[in-house]
Amino acid sequence: IHFYKRYLQMMYSQLRVSRWWYRPVLGVGTVLAKRGCLLQYKSYASYAGGKGGRREDKFRTREEQRKEKRKENIKPVKGAEEVTVSMHLKRKFETNNEFSPKQWEHLKSDIYGLPLGNGTLVNRVNRDSVILKEILHSEEISLGKSFYDSFQKNRSVLLDDYMLKLFTNADDEQIEAFEDFVIDLASAVLKKGKASLPPHVYWQAIEALARTRVWRETADKHLQGEEYSEVSESGVEAASKYILRALKEKDFYLMWKLMHGKHFNQNFNILREMIPGEIVSCHEKVNCDWIKHCEVVRNEEGEEVAELEMEKLFSYLRTVGRYIGSETQAALLEYYKQSRTRHARHGGVNRGTCLACRTELGRREITQEELVMLQEALMEFVIKKKDIYQSTDPRELDKFVRLLAREKKLAPFDIVIDGLNISLNGRHNLLLSSREGFERNPHKSYSNNSLNLYATVKHFFDQDCKVLVIHRAEIRKSPDFDSISKMAKVVILGKVTQDDPYMILAALHSGSGCRMVTNDHLRQHCVSLAKGSPGLAKLFTEWQVAHQVRITHFSYSGAGNKNKASRAEPQFVWPVTHSLVAEQAQSFWHIPIMPKDTHHGFIIPSAWLCVGPGEDKTQIMKKK
Repeated sequence: IHFYKRYLQMMYSQLRVSRWWYRPVLGVGTVLAKRGCLLQYKSYASYAGGKGGRREDKFRTREEQRKEKRKENIKPVKGAEEVTVSMHLKRKFETNNEFSPKQWEHLKSDIYGLPLGNGTLVNRVNRDSVILKEILHSEEISLGKSFYDSFQKNRSVLLDDYMLKLFTNADDEQIEAFEDFVIDLASAVLKKGKASLPPHVYWQAIEALARTRVWRETADKHLQGEEYSEVSESGVEAASKYILRALKEKDFYLMWKLMHGKHFNQNFNILREMIPGEIVSCHEKVNCDWIKHCEVVRNEEGEEVAELEMEKLFSYLRTVGRYIGSETQAALLEYYKQSRTRHARHGGVNRGTCLACRTELGRREITQEELVMLQEALMEFVIKKKDIYQSTDPRELDKFVRLLAREKKLAPFDIVIDGLNISLNGRHNLLLSSREGFERNPHKSYSNNSLNLYATVKHFFDQDCKVLVIHRAEIRKSPDFDSISKMAKVVILGKVTQDDPYMILAALHSGSGCRMVTNDHLRQHCVSLAKGSPGLAKLFTEWQVAHQVRITHFSYSGAGNKNKASRAEPQFVWPVTHSLVAEQAQSFWHIPIMPKDTHHGFIIPSAWLCVGPGEDKTQIMKKK
């Protein structure tokens, strides 16, 4: 320690005598800093001469120099606390929250060579970002403004990024005090254009303006009439700030307009896609703040007026087709605890009937126009695509369409079965585990696979259903082919043709009363439709949920050897035909709660919140 102290003093004396200094000398200070021998309040860079260093000592009195030396204290190596750049900057910012450009340059020189606490040191490349991070941590706009003003030219996107984050974190008093600065900086960023900015910087600029007096103009210009195909969590968060601001200012027309906008909703296919957690938090925040608004209305204007306000939220959830999360659920339960005439409770839905109030939910009916739209989209984006020969033979497709038209004139099909998928279903199929395996081994286990399909066709035939089976040429080798052909219309496709699109097309063409039987999730076809329009993919998913019949397994009997059963009984999972969005049935509202798991590949709510009339609580108290 004494050696280092003497060496440091010697070097310091030489540098004071000399009018020049060389930056590599800082390597000594770096070593000392790493070993814990750093001066307590000054970095070695300041003693090495440079800008803001000790070259000005020759203009100080001897008494001032003595006082400064008494303050200088070299710490011992063992057990010493290492002074990091964060500690140094905090001390500086505690005494001053505004610096001149010259003072910022001196400070940059002071921190040069200081440790960052992660094994690296401050250098010329990272020193600006180091200061910006500490300013952001302080949440002082005055510091940020003085640092921003020190850059007369060449203000980088990184500088804008940190300043916009600072505006987001600062309190309302600071925003009010520096409102003009916030408006000027954020507006200047937006003038650069969305295409030239990172998406998060663009949305941070819009979010910052939500806290200023120009929030309405910004909402009209940037949040209405513009759609984005990509999901943007930053866009949802920015839109939520304007929605909450409109609620605070009681501009309810603008609030609901923004809530129905694409920026806030993002066109999620909620039956297939889990909404990211950050977006869910924004949705929940808006819901809960509206419930708080209803509490205020109830206290000021009464129960009936407040309930009308609450129903606006329920109607909105029905329109956008969104589930509620745990925060909204808890807020609603708490709100209705204080209600005199209505209550909320948990309930499930069984075959379209609420288990809490025993009312029947409405059905999601697919109109004929929507069915025609899906048929056209299926032909365009799934079957034909860019090259029709990749998925089917055009002559085979034309023949199939004419068959559907001819059969529909007689009577539409009630059931369309994916023959290959159902044949391979269940544990009974021991030899083949995939569709490809069946096609590669057409001579194996026809009796076992055939039994699955035969039992399925017979089940619907016995119910007087008109059945269509889509299959491959191998079905002709099935022992039950003749029996199946008598009970159903069998369409045999070529090797090139994909069978799933034909099955879907047949079910759509047969009308809303037709069901398709398959265990395939059909995700790839939904993705193809989404390329044409997200709305088409969403409509297709709704139709699929309401029309697809699944078979979980087969129960076999009739023989001692499990590989040679003579009877099979399919265990069906029937489609969900009731509405899966917020629904009003009689005087009850049923609000779906966001599930944590998927159900056969779909996000279908199993828990619901039932909100409806209850016995007046004041009358109950009187009776007691």
